[in-house]
Amino acid sequence: MKRLNLLPNQKIASLGCGGGLWEVMMGFENDQLEIHLQEIDASLINETELINTIAYFEKHYKRPSKSIFKITIGNSKETKLPSNYFDKVLLINSFHEFEHKEIMLIDCRRILKPNGQLIIEEQIAQYTGELHDGCGKRLFLEEELIQKVFCFQIIKKTIENKKMLFNFSNSNK
Repeated sequence: MKRLNLLPNQKIASLGCGGGLWEVMMGFENDQLEIHLQEIDASLINETELINTIAYFEKHYKRPSKSIFKITIGNSKETKLPSNYFDKVLLINSFHEFEHKEIMLIDCRRILKPNGQLIIEEQIAQYTGELHDGCGKRLFLEEELIQKVFCFQIIKKTIENKKMLFNFSNSNK
């Protein structure tokens, strides 16, 4: 999380957030963020689940969160998030699951502020056709992932535990 370089008052969107566990923890670790939890499956994230997750971390950190959390249910082709609004868009172990990857990347550009950052954390395939252990979907080779995000400028790549964190800039906007 430290590699995300989150700053107070930043607006963050996490696409394919699942239940939002990592994002809520991020909001406790970094005060005064506005975090939008975006998912296409409403059964994975809802207000009750979010309230329970926040309560769990309030007990853990022994304080209330100073960040704001908002849920948005999109679809496989649209985030339904506001245009030119976000400082950072996070795809944490979710991009390989997207049905319409190129369309969603275009939507990421739409929702990012000029000079905003797209941050993708993905397990990288060790061989062509390797499947993700959790969801069974095909993983990207490093070169494939970089080719997919051609509309962004890569500014940093970090490798750790067979996972890669890519930081892309929206500066071409």
